[in-house]
This record gives sequence, C-alpha cells and structure tokens, in this order.
Amino acid sequence: MLVSGHFGAGKSVFVQHYMGEYRGGGLAVVVFSRTRSPLDLTLIRGTMRSIGRKRDLVVDIQIDGAREEGRDWQTTFARAVRDAAHSGAFDRMVVELDPSQDPVEVARLAQAACAEASPSPAIAIAANGNGSASSSATAGAVSAPVACHYRIIDAPAFFFEVARVDPAALTTEVVARRPWLAFTEFQSQALRTADVVVLRATPDEQFTQQHVAACEQFIRLMQPAAHVLVRQSDSLAWEEFAFAGTSAVATALAAGPRDAAAHPAFPATESWLLTGRRPFHPERLADVLFAEWPELVRMKGMYWLATRPNIVAALSWAGPSFWSGMAGHWWSAIELKHWPIEGDERRRIDDVWEEPYGDRRQELVVVGAPRISGALMLALRNAMLTDEEMELGPDAWLQFPDPLPDITAEMDEEA
Repeated sequence: MLVSGHFGAGKSVFVQHYMGEYRGGGLAVVVFSRTRSPLDLTLIRGTMRSIGRKRDLVVDIQIDGAREEGRDWQTTFARAVRDAAHSGAFDRMVVELDPSQDPVEVARLAQAACAEASPSPAIAIAANGNGSASSSATAGAVSAPVACHYRIIDAPAFFFEVARVDPAALTTEVVARRPWLAFTEFQSQALRTADVVVLRATPDEQFTQQHVAACEQFIRLMQPAAHVLVRQSDSLAWEEFAFAGTSAVATALAAGPRDAAAHPAFPATESWLLTGRRPFHPERLADVLFAEWPELVRMKGMYWLATRPNIVAALSWAGPSFWSGMAGHWWSAIELKHWPIEGDERRRIDDVWEEPYGDRRQELVVVGAPRISGALMLALRNAMLTDEEMELGPDAWLQFPDPLPDITAEMDEEA
C-alpha cells in the first residue's frame, strides 16, 4: 500500500491507524524521511509495540542522508523490498512516501525488486485491500500485486493553498513570495493516481462545511475514480481500508514508462536538522514561531522548553497549518522503575542520553527554499539559552516569561 500526501497531511498517523486495524500476517513498513529525525519512526514503532506486533518490520530510508553518503533512495528502497520479499515473513508492505516522490515511480521500483527476489511467498505491496495474504510465487521470481494508493489530505491547508488557487495566477513573482503554491501542480499530478483519498477535515467557524465541500468537489474533478473519505478524526474502520478494483497506479504502470519531461518537477527545497542540548527560551522561541517565514515549507519534530522541563513538546508546521502540543515526558523526568529494562527502546534511550540533562534535546526538521536556511536556523539557535542563562540552572529557568500557549499544563502538574 502506498501512502502519500503533502507535508503535514497526516501520513504517519494514517499508517499507525492502519497498523491498528490490520488483520493479516507479517507487516513491513517503509518510511521515507528527509533527515535523521526519528519522530515519525518512533511513533510507528511505538504503535507496533503497543498492539503487540513485535515481529513486524520498520525500515527508515533517509532521502537526504542517502544522497550525502553517495547513494540514492531508489537503490536502498529496492534492496529493502527484495530482502522483505525473500524472507517470506511478510504478506503486506506499507510505504509512506515523501511529498517529493512520484507514487508511480515508487510502485515501479517495488514491482521490479520483487521480480528480482528469489522464489518465496510474495510480499503484497498493497494487496487488494481484503486483509488476506496475497502470496504468489512464480518459477524463478516473485511478483508483487500493484500498489493501492491512499492519498491523505489536510482539508484546510489543501483548500487555502490548492483548491482555490487558479493555476494561471501562479506567476513567478507570486511563487517567489509564497513557494507553497508551487506545489499545486505536483500535488494535482499525485492526486490523479490516488485510489482512495482521505480528506481530514474538522469544520469550525473559520473553515466551514462549505469549504470542506469545495475541497471534495475539487478532488472529484481531479480524480473522478477515487473513493473519497471525509473524516473529522484519523480513525478508519478496517472495511474502509479495503480497495477492490483496478488501481490507478496499476493503470499508469501498464501504460509503460512516463515522459519525465511531462511530469511536473517537485519544487526545489532543502532539508535541515536542528539539534541541540540547550532548551529554548520561551520568549525568543515565540518570536521565531510568530514571525512570517514565507519560504518555509515544513517544520516538525520535538523540542525542549526551559519553562516546561519535563515535557516533550511536539511541533508541526506545514504551509498555513501550525500545531504544537505535548508528546509525552522526557525519560529524564520519569522514575527509573518505569523505564524499559531492555530491548530496542532501552537502547534508544541510552543512545541519546547525555549528562547532565539526559535525553532532553532539540530535534527539529526544517524544509524550505534554500535561501531561508541561514536566517531561520540562526534564529532557532539564538532562541536557545545562552551560556549565561545555562549557568542560572533549571530552577531559575522556570521564572522566564513564557508567552507560548499553556498546552501542557495537565502533564506539567502530573510530572
């Protein structure tokens, strides 16, 4: 199963819900990411542990990381698919795509990789959606069913930056001021190969039911054959994951290689990973978050705030959509008796531990136009505590003015 969507659409949450509803055997999950930030991967692995699927496989493929090491994501992905198919341990694979990837290209790579694997039960790179294993082996090769493509769409962001945009109005000058709009053509192309579209929408005073209807109408115009699910929550019943029929991706694959020149290019972006072992000063961080960054495409991850030292704060910024909330407690704030004794989770704690503040840290992925990197990254680094402020100590940090929303009050009280 291919899961695609724009930045901040909710792809990882969708994958987690799918895992919770999955009724088949072994499940392999591939997550494409921009940098070495493990946030989405950590959430998916946590879901696997919580539902007892300990034998499932999760593979993280870092697009930028592979490029830096002289490899490409295509080679890494093909090897992961071949290994999973050869093992015979999995009857389905879920692939969470990066927004820059063409679903048809990814499906073509998966199909070719399965064909190269040794004879073994085939891995269903999105079976027909009935939840049963779709194992099939041919003499000398393994073939994979063609992928079913789920497109996840955040309705408010989609409406304000895509559905109401006149493509003729996207002049060079307009795109330079609002690079998010440059994604319109690329999103539209990906939408045309979707089999199921999950439109995540929660109507309110600013984003009404009429706006939701406009988004749904736009989607049906772009891809009349798609099954559109409008949901206020992220949960879907298992029956709603089912897909029967000829996949739009399968149709595109059957048509043969596509003309690369005719396929819209993904707008030029760069990714950066902000890390640090100093907390943010709440006032200076607020100045950064409340400022306008028109060339910022995506920012997400976890952060450490000086005035809320026990809380893992999460942040998600995608175009016009912004959210910040609590993601749990730092292990440093949890009694040792509640820690995992051994296993992968304990090893991951040990890997990030650094005295005197343990696992408290900054880990934010930033995606945007190349020319904003210097200013934004400098602003974020300057928002961390200075040497003098660090010397004041945690008790003094609690007294810093904090203009940020009090979103973690209940968890602070519990801690």
